[in-house]
Amino acid sequence: DPRYNDKKFLIMSPRVPVMNPSPTLDNVEFVNKKRWEFDMIKKCDVVFCNFLKKSTAPGAINELMLMATSGKLVVRCPLDYFNYPTIKVISDSFGFPIFGETANTLDILQYVFSNIPKFSNIQNYGL
Repeated sequence: DPRYNDKKFLIMSPRVPVMNPSPTLDNVEFVNKKRWEFDMIKKCDVVFCNFLKKSTAPGAINELMLMATSGKLVVRCPLDYFNYPTIKVISDSFGFPIFGETANTLDILQYVFSNIPKFSNIQNYGL
């Protein structure tokens, strides 16, 4: 999309492999990774959660709940995701948008630029 040719974005994913993924408090690597993820969520401008149709990970919904009131959450979730009804109830309760699986990155960027206050100025004045 030519509207974004001169724009620069920093997109980070906290999903990195860990040597010992065991979720215990004795696992220093696990604890440090989780703390880092939550620190970065506090610092970021937008949080994009992408629920995959095949995913059955229960932790994703816990993390979604932590961000539900942040005002910076955007979600993509297919209707046939096994826990879509829960995601929909959370979205309706806390007022963040859910895009379906057909939404592409540009659709989501357009939403961010139009609806998240920090970015509405960027749309008006450029980066």
